[in-house]
Amino acid sequence: MNRIKLLLSVLVLLLSFSPALLRAQEEILETSHTTQKELEEEIFVVVEYQPKYPGGDKARMSFLMKNIKYPTEAMENGETGTVYVSFIVEKDGSLSDISIIRGVSPSLDAETIRVVSLMPNWLPGKQRGKLVRVRFNMPVRYSLRKGCTPDKDMQYKSARALYKKGKYSECKKKLEELGMDYPHHEKGLKLMKKVLKKLNKK
Repeated sequence: MNRIKLLLSVLVLLLSFSPALLRAQEEILETSHTTQKELEEEIFVVVEYQPKYPGGDKARMSFLMKNIKYPTEAMENGETGTVYVSFIVEKDGSLSDISIIRGVSPSLDAETIRVVSLMPNWLPGKQRGKLVRVRFNMPVRYSLRKGCTPDKDMQYKSARALYKKGKYSECKKKLEELGMDYPHHEKGLKLMKKVLKKLNKK
């Protein structure tokens, strides 16, 4: 009986070190490592805690409004619409793989990618308490109001530049030429008030 037990023990020991079994064990280990790596690199779409722009949606909209420069070509062609941009918010909050999933025109699509790539790091997403990579889709709307043309935009910027240089009379003339149909006429009116105040002091 003892001899049989000894033989079985030796057989089990030999099988444990057999090349086929070792290869199988290595494959299992490789698979487990790959699975772990895939989990670490997995890109989520829905997570428990979605990534956020620092300061929230209001701050994100403010950033877009301040940094988007309506392309001259798009303004001249009257191009409007919503560009849908997609990107990955990495674990450190940086943005990668920025791409257009539904565009409007080459110029508006390019402007969207340019502005998104300027964004600061976001607050990364979390799943089960761990930082994860998250795919985020975002709409960016472009619209033109009546009277908005590249020429008038340049004229308003020119008026602001004249004000900064202290050339108030010339600035006033530029603002008067813009007219009330200019989309940014509210800004123009505020600037006009400043100009008149400066002129009255002289």
